[in-house]
Amino acid sequence: MGSETKRSGFAGLWLAETLRVINSVNADWLNQKAVSQVRAATPDNAPQTLAVNWSLSVAERDGLVQDQLRWQRRAVLFLMIGMLLSLLAGFTGAITMLDSQQGVVNIPWSLSAILGIHFLMLLIWIISLFIRSDGAWSGRLLLSLLARLRGHHGAELAQGFVTLSQRNKLMPWWLGSVSQLVWLAGLLGSVLALLTAFSFQYYSFSWETTLLPGSVLQWLQESLSWLPQMLGVSSDTLTLADNGTGLADEERRAWASWMIVVVVMYGLLPRLLAFVICLLALTLRARFAKLDLSHPYWQRVLGICLPTATGGRITDPAPDALVSARFTQPEGVFDGPDAAIRFELDASQTSEELRLSAGQIREVDTRVEREEELHWLKATRPKKLLILCESGNSPDRGTLRWLTRAGECAGKLGIFLMPPQTGQQDRQVIWRQLLTEAELPEERVMTDWNQVRQWLQPESGSSSWQEESQGNV
Repeated sequence: MGSETKRSGFAGLWLAETLRVINSVNADWLNQKAVSQVRAATPDNAPQTLAVNWSLSVAERDGLVQDQLRWQRRAVLFLMIGMLLSLLAGFTGAITMLDSQQGVVNIPWSLSAILGIHFLMLLIWIISLFIRSDGAWSGRLLLSLLARLRGHHGAELAQGFVTLSQRNKLMPWWLGSVSQLVWLAGLLGSVLALLTAFSFQYYSFSWETTLLPGSVLQWLQESLSWLPQMLGVSSDTLTLADNGTGLADEERRAWASWMIVVVVMYGLLPRLLAFVICLLALTLRARFAKLDLSHPYWQRVLGICLPTATGGRITDPAPDALVSARFTQPEGVFDGPDAAIRFELDASQTSEELRLSAGQIREVDTRVEREEELHWLKATRPKKLLILCESGNSPDRGTLRWLTRAGECAGKLGIFLMPPQTGQQDRQVIWRQLLTEAELPEERVMTDWNQVRQWLQPESGSSSWQEESQGNV
């Protein structure tokens, strides 16, 4: 567990999520010695900590920790290159803008050129913080950027980072931090350009307009001077000049200093403040980030690592509404084609033994898909419904309740328990016991593909649910 101290917090969760993407539950990690080491590092058997410690062990063995460090270094390098390009763009843009005015700087025009797009993008970023979103678009944007980071397991590390950030609502703050740093570099380039140009060239200053009255320019100067005055930078000695002529050298220096201070106050400082806010939000949210332990992958990992005494059954008292969940006799006519549902199975677990058409083998992985599948079953009304379950997962009340609701939508319901992994045979027994307690006929709980094929064969005679269950359903 040498990597645990190095890869704690968000970095450890990121490694764990990357392993889920890679889907590397290897058989050699099912031996008792390896599991005992992970349990020893997690004396309280907290599921989140167990999952992370297990992942850190696998990551250290497979060299994924070093891959992550190299990936991070590449990401920092790309960010620094982006900031350098932004700094150069800001510098050359400001220099070009000043040179185009031929020695007389139109102050409103120049400030608009330097700060205009900055203010607009800052406003858009602030508004985006108040828009409810699942982070899908920002996730795709960040994933497309991170895809440029090559390396061993680079794509999996990027996908794991984005998935974990989306689930814990970190994505806006990651993107915000990066964008604020890039903008800071660009505005710093503009400030350096102003300092350089005003130090080595002779400029005059003017406030020019064709349509606007002079009072607007007076109000604009006073408004822009408000924040510098609050911070002790006086503008009392500044006088307006409509064409840049007649300004003394002291007045030119005063206008140059005022213009640089305005860019710093209204450009650099807001971006710096926004970056600090993003950094604080990232720090606080990352502290409470969690893995999605309801995913089949983590259910299998916890099935390996959790002690059998605590990992197999529901131990907390059940609400009355869930105690009464039972498989009941369906009503009505069920004449739809036979169907099968892979219920929260990992992609690596195949069901090629099924001899149903591809359109009748469905997938259920999320809560949304559970509800969608119930609507589909109510519309299809299959004669027989086979549900394939991972026997290594701990059956919970939500799962049992969904299975009973699915059974009400089919003429006959059969449940196939996928072959358990080494050391998880006791969980299959627990599944059978819970399904029997919920009054599903014992012959409907299958563990062999021969049973499944025989059960799915067309019946020669009529056999109703009620006859098969002998009144138990």
